[in-house]
Amino acid sequence: MKVEVGKRQLPEERYVRNLARYGTSMHRYRRHITGGILIAVLSGIGLILYLAHMEQRSNEAWPAVAAMDEAEDVKWTNDVAMGTDAEFFYIMEAGTLLFERGEKEDLEKAEELYRRFCRKWRRHPAAPYAKQSLGCVLEQQDRYEDAMKEFAALAQEDGPLTAQSLWDAGRCAENAGKVDLARGFYMRLTAMEDASPWTEYAGARLAEILSDKSRKTEPKENAVPENKTEPEKKAEPEKEAEPEKKAVPEKKEPEKEKTDG
Repeated sequence: MKVEVGKRQLPEERYVRNLARYGTSMHRYRRHITGGILIAVLSGIGLILYLAHMEQRSNEAWPAVAAMDEAEDVKWTNDVAMGTDAEFFYIMEAGTLLFERGEKEDLEKAEELYRRFCRKWRRHPAAPYAKQSLGCVLEQQDRYEDAMKEFAALAQEDGPLTAQSLWDAGRCAENAGKVDLARGFYMRLTAMEDASPWTEYAGARLAEILSDKSRKTEPKENAVPENKTEPEKKAEPEKEAEPEKKAVPEKKEPEKEKTDG
């Protein structure tokens, strides 16, 4: 039985047919394709303009930040520096100026700036110094427990501020009334090598804490036991008043009658 072979299609003919299909598709979707190309061109132009604008802002921000020398300059420089590549430098400089002035509103603003730095630039080389500054600001506000937590977290990092952070954490723990925690920080610091002068400070403070503790445990002479009071002295009964003696009337002797001589 003879098997019939179907009509073969030459490669050139297939190529022409595919090209025709491609042309038909292009014609059908030409509006979408044109719109996509236009959007890409406009996006590129917008990106170029944005980069030029940011470069101009940065050129204005760096001199403004470098010229800050008073806390009053912080507010207007904030609008110039935020969002530029000078922002991290502005935060550190502004935080220092606000901390030095020390008003309540200034310290709150400094805390906000340092927290922003710690969130945005965690791996920046200046991040440990921003964390340390945040702890100092909290301590200045008498928020000793919060400051202790910041210093303790910084001490966990293996960096140049580990020893000083342990000292700061111990100091804040003492001020917060947590002497046991303070002793722990000081003991960790004294175990470190090449941490002078912080090791010396911690050793002296640790000796004083232990001395105070031993002094409190010594029995005190003639001390009144707790929850015990001295017996009250019984009041002596009042003596009855002696009755007044009645005055005895003087006896008058009768006058002798005069006699004539």
